[in-house]
Amino acid sequence: MKSLFYIIFFTLIFNCCTAQQNEYPFHKQAILNRMIDYQSSIELSDSLYRDFNKIDTITKNNVKELEELYFILNSYITAKQFTNDTTYVNNQINIVTEKVNLNNIAWENEMYQRMINKAEEYYKNGNIIKSIELYNRAINYGAYVLIPSDEKVLKRLEEIKHSLQ
Repeated sequence: MKSLFYIIFFTLIFNCCTAQQNEYPFHKQAILNRMIDYQSSIELSDSLYRDFNKIDTITKNNVKELEELYFILNSYITAKQFTNDTTYVNNQINIVTEKVNLNNIAWENEMYQRMINKAEEYYKNGNIIKSIELYNRAINYGAYVLIPSDEKVLKRLEEIKHSLQ
């Protein structure tokens, strides 16, 4: 019984260590492993970036898109290690970083809008308390991620609070 425990324990420890070592899925780790010099690294990074830009924006998923952008960013950073002339790589890193920032803003706006929509849904279903709570959370979240205060949202929250009285 004790030996079974030790086998399970060490298997879990080994799996945790391995998971931390390979933080990317196998196919992405294989791409990073092919980056053995500057030329191959730049070609792979540029190829990933071109493929990313071919994706139709209507079908993009913000979370998956961010994941992909961070992977591309990491591939350019890996390429940077192979050269002293970093002008091109730094330019690409800046371009991808800008896309990451824009994508983060889009994701934050989407999350804010989902909260507002869900709060309104709660109100329509008669759950006024939950609606007020979610409107407040949305307003606080918006302030935290620097989304400008939406007067319509503030006015709607006051209307709902008034209807409660």
